[in-house]
Amino acid sequence: MTDMFSVDVQEKDGGVVILRTHGYLNNLLGKEIISICEEKIEAGKTHFLIDFKDTQLVNSLGVSILLEVIQKLQMVGGELGSFNLSPMVNKTFIIMGLDQYSNVFSDETEAVKAYLN
Repeated sequence: MTDMFSVDVQEKDGGVVILRTHGYLNNLLGKEIISICEEKIEAGKTHFLIDFKDTQLVNSLGVSILLEVIQKLQMVGGELGSFNLSPMVNKTFIIMGLDQYSNVFSDETEAVKAYLN
């Protein structure tokens, strides 16, 4: 069985980029995320949020790719945050230490408000 995945991108007024992930965050979805982020960073975007509503699982490769995105954003004074985490994804973030480098918000409204300049 092939895992289906996709990322929808939305830019909010104020420069916040929201990535809405769909599917298992492994190396395949991770590569899509990093590609989008690199493109947006080159265009001057520095504040990114990931909506995990339709992503119920994240593996270690997915976490390592998110850490790579965080590192790239830190180099340009940016930040990565997330919201709508399932209990399993939230626990994975805590176990892997991702919550120490990335903000976790309860919902989109709270997340966007925190990142508006």
